[in-house]
Amino acid sequence: MEKRIAVIEITNLEVRLIIGDVVNDKPVILYQTSRPITGLISRSEIMDPETLIKIISSLTNIEDSAIKMRFHITDATVILPASGLSVFQGDKTTNVVSSTSIIEKIDIQNVISLVNKDPIPGGNKIVDIVPDFFLTDTGRYKEPPVGQKSNSLSLRAKVYTLPERIVKDYKDAIELAGIRPKRLFVAPYGIIELAKNTNDIPKDYFLVDMGGEVSTISLVGNQSLFASSCFTLGGEDLIKFVAQEMHISYDEAHELIELYGINERELAFKPTIAKAMVNDVEVKYTPDDLNRYILDFFTEYYFKQFDVTMKQITESIKGSNISTLPIVFTGGFSSLHGFDRLAKEKFINNQSIHYLVPDAIGARHPSFSALVGALLASSKYKGSLSDQKARVATVEREETKQE
Repeated sequence: MEKRIAVIEITNLEVRLIIGDVVNDKPVILYQTSRPITGLISRSEIMDPETLIKIISSLTNIEDSAIKMRFHITDATVILPASGLSVFQGDKTTNVVSSTSIIEKIDIQNVISLVNKDPIPGGNKIVDIVPDFFLTDTGRYKEPPVGQKSNSLSLRAKVYTLPERIVKDYKDAIELAGIRPKRLFVAPYGIIELAKNTNDIPKDYFLVDMGGEVSTISLVGNQSLFASSCFTLGGEDLIKFVAQEMHISYDEAHELIELYGINERELAFKPTIAKAMVNDVEVKYTPDDLNRYILDFFTEYYFKQFDVTMKQITESIKGSNISTLPIVFTGGFSSLHGFDRLAKEKFINNQSIHYLVPDAIGARHPSFSALVGALLASSKYKGSLSDQKARVATVEREETKQE
């Protein structure tokens, strides 16, 4: 029997699960699967909790005949959506308990508890407290300075909060499905942890997570999350827009976008890629027509909402000229063919553009960025609101015997 880390993400379209480990700071994916949940969640709001719970519960016992293994999951790291996310700075100091002034684990817990007791405005609930550094009489430490001598211990930390209903609804769904949430991460935090393990990602940047129904823009400074805001447009909205404009079905629009994306090739021959009856007249569409509708969606809808959200973030950081920071794109929608050319034209004033994709066999797609990042973080996290004794989620792995 081996113990591995289980990570679950509930998106607007799927419940995703990965099981893996971290070896030499590299993620190793042992198993991954997903369950469709279209219609059960709308823009991060759970609409049908009963059905969602049943689907999540199907992940507690997995038997995969293809790899002749079965998994029993009791605990998992859980990724929460960033809708309504607010980030606060916490600064607290406590006296060291021991008469010898040696810092012990209880001192770490005490100073974190002081941060946890601070009132949170806006009806939000603390999801996690992530230390920036600890300060003692003699120095500053990135890791908890257990064993060091000091009369006092100070903590500077990022406090991640979400609307209370979001935390409760997602946590309840996991628990009622029979899985204990060992860790709670907001999605941008997991993605930033993945970015830390990627060589060409700068330390300061805007992180753009392009999802199916929600896109999130986050400000990252020195590899730490400072601010985040969402807007409710994504890949699903593009599919619906193309289907409506071309008078075709959702499935056909989805297939065309997957196949062609933004077509960059100059075609001497313009093939017919779709047909529709419009006012009793048959209309034929070529790749150029698809291009036009995709570009219309970005120009008239997506980038307008993007600009509004970006302005909200930049204006919230007083006295800083950050609008030209590099941009890092991730999320399933960022893999749209031809989007990179469109982004270069749109964000010509930004210092650089990057695309974050996990480098892990079994999860090499940007839609897995938060999952793989949370796996990395779970393997080394030094705990704030989570179980202090057991650091990782428990997965029992059994090899099925060949008949």
